[in-house]
Amino acid sequence: MDTKNNPADHASRGRTAEELVKSNWFSGPRFLWEKEIPYNKEESLVLQIGDPEVKATIFTTVKKQDEFSMVNCISKFFDWQKAVAVVTYLRRLIQRNKPTSIHRTLTEIQEAEFAIFKAMQRCTFKEEIIILSAKGGNHKLAKNGPLIRLDPFLDEYGILRVGGRLQQASFPFEQRHPVILPKAHHVTALIIDRYHKKAKHQGNGLTMNEIHSNGIWVLSLSSAVSSRIHKCVNCRRQRRRPLEDQKMANLPLDRIEPSPPFTYFGMDCFGPFMIKEGRREMKKYAVTFTCMNSHVVHIDIYEQYRRWSYFLNLNLPKESEFN
Repeated sequence: MDTKNNPADHASRGRTAEELVKSNWFSGPRFLWEKEIPYNKEESLVLQIGDPEVKATIFTTVKKQDEFSMVNCISKFFDWQKAVAVVTYLRRLIQRNKPTSIHRTLTEIQEAEFAIFKAMQRCTFKEEIIILSAKGGNHKLAKNGPLIRLDPFLDEYGILRVGGRLQQASFPFEQRHPVILPKAHHVTALIIDRYHKKAKHQGNGLTMNEIHSNGIWVLSLSSAVSSRIHKCVNCRRQRRRPLEDQKMANLPLDRIEPSPPFTYFGMDCFGPFMIKEGRREMKKYAVTFTCMNSHVVHIDIYEQYRRWSYFLNLNLPKESEFN
């Protein structure tokens, strides 16, 4: 209701008695006395730019991606074997194959891995793949690019691999021409974690050797492996420094008191060794004596030592009892 027809505005804005008598303060709005309430179109208000009473409203629209992206699908996994398993089953659905069992074959696993590598390389090495697809594309690669020194080529599956001069070598094709992967990618991180666990959480060298032996070449592999191992929870737990420096106990008197050699010593046995006496083979053990004062080591045959130790009232076991 506008201000002219609203009686409540007369009291709030201050009017004299004469003005209240002439106004609709006592009678109310005129349209209340009519049989039908008239319909009045509200005039459209013109909003001024910069009006502090007007709140700005922003609408955003999100466009859903209709096309399936394998790289986005893989980014939701944190285990390489699970990611390969899901891609294997998706390929079965796409190809409409009815497997005889739920188990995956070695061929299906290899094809799933190749599909992941191919999709990832199409995203990260798009320009290089277009150049290599053309005839004589190797000579057109950027001289400052990361792939120029690897002599890359596309295999029969369209996967980017390392070239080199090992084509006539006798070891497998995947080791002669490993698959090229970028350094900073989720798939690369999954592969590094996979082979780091396979190497029993060893250091950078063994993890890198495991990756290379499985036919994978990661750009800047050393820094990528160091970064992933630094984030490994098991490695951080096992290799962390102690909270406090442990103070060692005092040395025993036998190690610091001046004495003749082998006055105090430690003994240990090792073996067996197969030796020949005439025409027969015999199994023998050896015994070591380490002087606790001078750290001199003496090695002797255990059976001979056992014979003369009998006179020292030492009840030592026989060699047959070691097994």
